[in-house]
Amino acid sequence: MSIKVAVIDSGIDVNHEVFRNNRVIDYSAGKVHSRWQGKRIGLDSNGHGTACASVIVNECPNVDIFSIGILDSEGKTKLSVLESALESLICSDVSIINMSLAFDKLVDKKMYQLCQELSRQDITIISSLANKCEESYPAEFDNVIGVQWGILEEENAFWFNKHKTIQCVMDCLTSVVAVPSNEYNMIFPCNSIATAKLTGIISKMLWDEHISKISLTSLYNWLQRKALRNNWNDEETYERFRVPEQGNWFIEDNDPVLKKTYRIVCRYFGKELLCNRICDIELLTNKGLLRTEHVIPFLKFFEKRINKKINYLKINRYHLITIGTLVKYIKSL
Repeated sequence: MSIKVAVIDSGIDVNHEVFRNNRVIDYSAGKVHSRWQGKRIGLDSNGHGTACASVIVNECPNVDIFSIGILDSEGKTKLSVLESALESLICSDVSIINMSLAFDKLVDKKMYQLCQELSRQDITIISSLANKCEESYPAEFDNVIGVQWGILEEENAFWFNKHKTIQCVMDCLTSVVAVPSNEYNMIFPCNSIATAKLTGIISKMLWDEHISKISLTSLYNWLQRKALRNNWNDEETYERFRVPEQGNWFIEDNDPVLKKTYRIVCRYFGKELLCNRICDIELLTNKGLLRTEHVIPFLKFFEKRINKKINYLKINRYHLITIGTLVKYIKSL
């Protein structure tokens, strides 16, 4: 049995190390007789598809990825191209369709009808809410699971209400994703990444249950049961329900891992960092010296000196708030 996820996006860098244990099939936006043709050589027009796919395999390592590249280098495409991509997946063995994309208007009912037919075949469709748009399709369809991001009470938790237009709020922090050329970046939270996270979570549920497909009604019931909350108001989606607290990262100054970490951090920045307690020295904060664009070079420098491999996809901003939060993560490896 396999869980096959169709990622309709910008394509995927299939040679990236994060996909070394996955079967990835990659196609461009051309088709013949309603089926995608012209296999590509693992191209990604802007890195968005690789990032989303890396989040999916991070949540569920066992998935097969069927990539359909329809977005250009600016992240744009035509409605007709997306409709053709969806049409090609009818009667396929795909379990889930991930669309971290959106349109703010439609010209007719064709896309809804395609999603309806896919849903009848128990192919789950998950789509992101558009950024800063009042309307968002296909996320607002009643046969699609719409997703937006939030910082929720628990890591990797989600809220779900099947009666809402956008049914799911997925926990999503500033985190590391894969990008083309076998690299990684830390990016800010967004609806696209939140959508990919939910896709990964549902994929893992299917894998654990040894099923390749599930009806939308059954999936709604499962999500409703597993959700941290089933009711919320729109204003709550903009609140931050979870922040690291000082007591959670306290470590005595004489802790050997803390002392070694402190020396490595000081060496990286080329200066001695001072604070009343070593564990309170800030890193990835407004006052700290670390910036999101420097996180990957910092982690590469750090892992060489501790002689431990760090899974970058498991790293989020809350691991790097202070030296104390970093040590807590290192001790968990």
